[in-house]
Amino acid sequence: MKDKRFIYYGDPCTARLTDPEVKSFEDAQRRGPKPCPFLDEKGKCSPPRFGCVAVAGARMARCVLQFYTQASEVTLALDRDFFRRRGPLPPKDVEAYIDTAEYGYRRITDPDLVVRRVWEYARAVLDLKNGERVPRMPGRFVPPGEEVPAVLQRESGNGRTKSRARSSNGHQIAGNGHSVDGYEFVEEIASEPGGECILWCAQCGTCSGSCPNVLWMAHSPRKIIALARAGKREEVLSSNSMWCCATCHLCTVRCPRGVELPELMHVLECMSTHEGLASGKVSTPAMYRTLASAVKGQGRVHELGLMGKFFLRTNPLAALRMAPVGLKLLLHRRLPLRAEKIEGTDQLRAIVEEARKEAQTIGGGK
Repeated sequence: MKDKRFIYYGDPCTARLTDPEVKSFEDAQRRGPKPCPFLDEKGKCSPPRFGCVAVAGARMARCVLQFYTQASEVTLALDRDFFRRRGPLPPKDVEAYIDTAEYGYRRITDPDLVVRRVWEYARAVLDLKNGERVPRMPGRFVPPGEEVPAVLQRESGNGRTKSRARSSNGHQIAGNGHSVDGYEFVEEIASEPGGECILWCAQCGTCSGSCPNVLWMAHSPRKIIALARAGKREEVLSSNSMWCCATCHLCTVRCPRGVELPELMHVLECMSTHEGLASGKVSTPAMYRTLASAVKGQGRVHELGLMGKFFLRTNPLAALRMAPVGLKLLLHRRLPLRAEKIEGTDQLRAIVEEARKEAQTIGGGK
């Protein structure tokens, strides 16, 4: 893989990011910048009218290094799919994309071709070998106080490239707090259905600012992901944060990276339960068990029996506070006293048992 500093701070308009002979700042300085005929014509190469394959591809390569636990063909494909869903694509957002010099700076109006060319450019920038998996390493790519080499800054940029580099570096540090143990923990979470979105998080904090239940959480949604990346397994799985999730999907709607946080929270709930680390301060696990037992036994929920068993498992005295509500439901005939069963409960139990065995097989006997 090319030098990470070069990928992060190399200006795609002037640096030879995809040149196989250029892997570092020093190589780029010896060879000099690679000019683009549209560099000085701002109306042609910049949004909102046109996009640039080189700029979008470089950003995709940087995102793979910045936001994912590892750089690989898999994470590059994930970011490609994200670009397909959220990127400015013709004809809706821009008129066309300007391709690279190898393709004669052609204009691309087909959105599928744009996605493929941006992905190809990002792949060439990362210079990944077949099957290569490069873990993201903690720390700065440029040591504190060290300037970005001037050869990789636009001559007409007036310092804009330098400030952008500092901004990128700041984001990288904010989303980079994990150790080797954290890498293994994140990989375990990502291997579960719905848990792969932990790899997409940019640590922007939009989810924490949107969550209506964040005040009751020991750790905000953003912090939970940061702790997972830091390898704080017990602290994450013993937290009450995932149990406070109301699955309202407000965080998902607002997330700029499309992270399905409710799905991720459900994954953490399952892992917490399997490892016996579920917080004793929340009653949600008891409700889940009571509900599963009721469905398995009768095929449907009997509200009165469900809440009775739930309060017996948690706090019987709390049932007194719900008595007025239960009385009103009884008076309006909305709370049946007699439980009803569906037909074929034996078949339902067999299905549930088979699902449990399969889950144990997948989870390694948990």
